[in-house]
Amino acid sequence: MYVLHNKKQCFKEIDKDSRKEHREARMSIGLGYYILDSSHNLVFEYLPSGESPSFDHLSKKIKSNYSELLEHKGGVTAHADGYKVGTNLKLYVYFSVTNRLYYWSLIEFKQHHDMTAKKDDEGKGEVKTRVNGGENNDGMVQKYLLEKIDTIILEYFDKDTITTTKIMNNYDRISLIFHNCVNGGLPNVDYLTYENRFKDIIPMRTDFSSVFNSTAYNLQQVVTQQHLGGGGGSSSFNGRHDNNFNTTIRRGVDDDMIVPWRNGNIKNAKNELYIDMKEDIHVNFRNQIKNRKGRTYDNNNSNGIRVNNPSCMKLMNGYITGVIDVRSYLNGNPIVEMKLNTCGNDMGTPSLHPCVELEGDMNGDDDKVMDSLKFIPPDGKFCLARYCVDLNKNNKNAVGVNNRDIGLVNVTFENGLGPQRDEFEVRLNIKGSTMVEHIEDLKLKLKFVLNHSAMSCEEDSSTKIKVLRTSHGRISVVSGSMGGDEEEEEEERDNDDNGDGNNYGCRTDRWEWIFDKETATGSLPVLRGCIEYSKEYTGNVNGGSDSNIGSAIGNNRVDFELATVSMTYSYLGQLASGCRVIALDLVKSNVARVFKGVKYITRATEYTVETC
Repeated sequence: MYVLHNKKQCFKEIDKDSRKEHREARMSIGLGYYILDSSHNLVFEYLPSGESPSFDHLSKKIKSNYSELLEHKGGVTAHADGYKVGTNLKLYVYFSVTNRLYYWSLIEFKQHHDMTAKKDDEGKGEVKTRVNGGENNDGMVQKYLLEKIDTIILEYFDKDTITTTKIMNNYDRISLIFHNCVNGGLPNVDYLTYENRFKDIIPMRTDFSSVFNSTAYNLQQVVTQQHLGGGGGSSSFNGRHDNNFNTTIRRGVDDDMIVPWRNGNIKNAKNELYIDMKEDIHVNFRNQIKNRKGRTYDNNNSNGIRVNNPSCMKLMNGYITGVIDVRSYLNGNPIVEMKLNTCGNDMGTPSLHPCVELEGDMNGDDDKVMDSLKFIPPDGKFCLARYCVDLNKNNKNAVGVNNRDIGLVNVTFENGLGPQRDEFEVRLNIKGSTMVEHIEDLKLKLKFVLNHSAMSCEEDSSTKIKVLRTSHGRISVVSGSMGGDEEEEEEERDNDDNGDGNNYGCRTDRWEWIFDKETATGSLPVLRGCIEYSKEYTGNVNGGSDSNIGSAIGNNRVDFELATVSMTYSYLGQLASGCRVIALDLVKSNVARVFKGVKYITRATEYTVETC
């Protein structure tokens, strides 16, 4: 950000103030980078300076000051402003959900002496003052850098996920990736822009071996010739070494490149083009089914009232994030055109790869940007576009998604069922689809809370939750105190319920309804249970006698109730927004036949239904 001052008489004062500001300004320098597994064991460390501390030294400081950072296994929401581990040192943490890896960056703040005020060349007294962002932007910069490095590693090895073994077996190449991404402790923007160029900058393992082997052989020849008194060894060595270096380390630099993200004269034997469209659902519903007084129940019908209508769900907040990944193995410099059917959804302002040729106006008013994408693809795997569908906006033109019916799986639940109103029921509606065969990894988390308006029972009472009937899957109970903190130490056990009503859940505040690996579409799973109250009540309801417990329950006073249901699942073949690829053509290509494929993946990562 630059501020212009046009008054000559203010130049000296401004210059004086700017020098004072410049003395107080600080520069953040990367001092060390570390990769850890989900259990916080060191996998890789990159120490660009001799002053960089090792992981063992740094971990001792973390354990003494921020022990909670090492206690979480497999994911933690890190502080955006980092962790202060020294006078001028801060640690920033990024967790890769895809690879289940932690990335740490240790930053040192130093005084820098760049001029923040200059007089213009013509001497007109026009002063340009730079406003520095300071430490406030360091968290965002480090998160972007670490996330970008994680993406670069995936694309360099052409993998969907990277393992710790892969990193340790390729320690040299991972070090070179960090070396090119960080220049003098600062992010190297030039190399971070085009990830696919790392394959040309950093040779593959076979190239490394050929360079090392030939170098060792040539060194041996030079030593032998010098020992025998020969004088031509040095020239021969330099020539062979330069030749190997040019053909391996610097391969592709002299190629005829028409765009900076793709090398010229690429030859692939595959001639394949794959498109992967992935969407993640993030929604929070309010369950509008209420337990009203005076509702009658059929004592002969153990199912009570059954409601499975999406109209009883109210969307409180929701959005769908989408990403379009491309794997391109094409010869030459082809031009690909992909046409999408967005189903009238507002895709917002998408984030596009630089290879996309923009024909529309990216000002937020042009809804046709995502309808047709024309691009010269980089070689290998890359992210073509990212978008977000805001479900809070009532878009009448959208036909691909209904704010009350998002995805193929809907969930509703109700409390206060049964003749004594101590039963609850969770119902799923897995819609049928000709494009989706089954739902994968379907799991529900049930949260029970204490109804404070009702009677209270002792914390050590033996209140139990009983499974009456379950049509699918199994129940996994997370033990702990009723209504307790989720961060407490938990212990899981499985209840294999056969619907005979003899299996009781332990006194707990959370259940997990876990389905099989694959659940057929078009099914209607149901979970029915009841809460068995103990006789140890501290509250006095109508005299506090046991005979009045049923009366209290009948007046809609229940100790514990199902308050929140969280659901996760995934399926292939269809997107939650309804978007689809309607055409994938090669406008310009020398290849006569290309194998093309499109895959759709929908994942419910944050799907929550809460009670009124």
